[in-house]
Amino acid sequence: MKTRALIVSTAAGLLMTAPTLAQQPTQPSAETHGHGRHAMRGLPGDVNEDGNLTLAELRAGIANRFQKMDANADGKVDEAERAALHEARKERWEARKAKMAERGIERPERPERGDRPHRGERGLRGKLDANSDGSITLAEIEAPAVERFQRMDTNGDGTVTKAEHEAARAAMKARWQKRKAD
Repeated sequence: MKTRALIVSTAAGLLMTAPTLAQQPTQPSAETHGHGRHAMRGLPGDVNEDGNLTLAELRAGIANRFQKMDANADGKVDEAERAALHEARKERWEARKAKMAERGIERPERPERGDRPHRGERGLRGKLDANSDGSITLAEIEAPAVERFQRMDTNGDGTVTKAEHEAARAAMKARWQKRKAD
């Protein structure tokens, strides 16, 4: 009797765990571009999650992000605000790295850059600061993003679909690979 009960309970346990065992481990898909947390979302910035990005959604997302960057609400992000953002990002990175170390995950240290600025810092001061006044306004951030949006919106309907976004990504990847090969 005890043997029969043991067999029945073991069989029931296996049946209950079979679906879990049959599942494949999650891999980054081409759809999520390796970003698991975005697996169920459409395009970045797609607020209503309809799979398309409108110019209004793009502008609203940029304005929201800019508002968070502009700590003193003067309508521009200056060098002090940029440095504060950089330090906050470094602190979040260090906290995340410590959390990963607690779980036994180690990441290699980034090489020291010395006084050489990060590529993004040069871009923030150079490319985005169109009038070279040392600060960046919402209009200066928005202009190149709208330009990219319009390039991706191949049919000119004011909406970037997932297909248009993927085509733009593929074209960008091809350009990058060509430049890398040269």
